[in-house]
Amino acid sequence: NVITAGLYGGSNVSAGGDVAITATDNATISADVVAVSLSVAAGSGPGISASFSVSSASNVIGTQTLAAIDTSSLDAEGAITITGASAAEIDVLGLSAAISVGVGSVGIGLSITASVVDNSVAGSVGAYINNVDGTGSVVEAGGPVVIDASQAGQINADVVAAAISVSVGTVAASAAVAVALAE
Repeated sequence: NVITAGLYGGSNVSAGGDVAITATDNATISADVVAVSLSVAAGSGPGISASFSVSSASNVIGTQTLAAIDTSSLDAEGAITITGASAAEIDVLGLSAAISVGVGSVGIGLSITASVVDNSVAGSVGAYINNVDGTGSVVEAGGPVVIDASQAGQINADVVAAAISVSVGTVAASAAVAVALAE
């Protein structure tokens, strides 16, 4: 996303009061990813069961937010406020589960699951007055001039992986592996 607000390219503005130039970005991503797998094998012979699941989410917010007076004139009788702000937020839930049941003379169960989420908030925020000297462009204010740029990124990630493996038999073996990763 590119968000801009301002006076650019030779604009000439006069105002009888306060002037506020504001560019604000509040980009939000909300994602829920779920993967579930179930495997059952039963019989009088071997009961061999395997279950696999993977959930994955990749979320990126990269914005450019700019509030500016550039190569332009502004004459305000009041205050001038130039504000650039970004408050990007990512909320993600990653859930995966694998269940296997093996029942037989030889009971074997294997469950493997993984839940992976990768998130990033990046970008740039700017607020400025530029190219007003020597070009015939002038910025005058009858009150204070305030220039402010702020960036606040937030990532909320909940990641869960669960694996259950059950085996029943004269000879029985089970294995369960679960991996949950948030970056």
